[in-house]
Amino acid sequence: MHVEQAILGHLQYLGRVEDYVKGRSEGVVLSSPSECLLGRWLAEQAPGDWQELRANHERFHALAESAVQAKQDGKLAEAEKLLQEMYVLFGRIEHLLLQVS
Repeated sequence: MHVEQAILGHLQYLGRVEDYVKGRSEGVVLSSPSECLLGRWLAEQAPGDWQELRANHERFHALAESAVQAKQDGKLAEAEKLLQEMYVLFGRIEHLLLQVS
């Protein structure tokens, strides 16, 4: 796995969710944690002791789904809060990934 690609992919994903939540795009395509480069690597090749990274990665994708749903339900404040949680988790995921490289 290319760590930089995994980080960039999740930063772009976060940006697309943010654009949707903030009304800068009409929609966003979500993915499950197992569909992205990082998710596939975690499932197939990551050492077993990467539990924190696995948990944070799954939570990141779950927050994306929740933020989009909150936006669709008209709960903009909740969507913004969830988006901020995604930013925090992205930082933690990035930190953990940089330890791999």
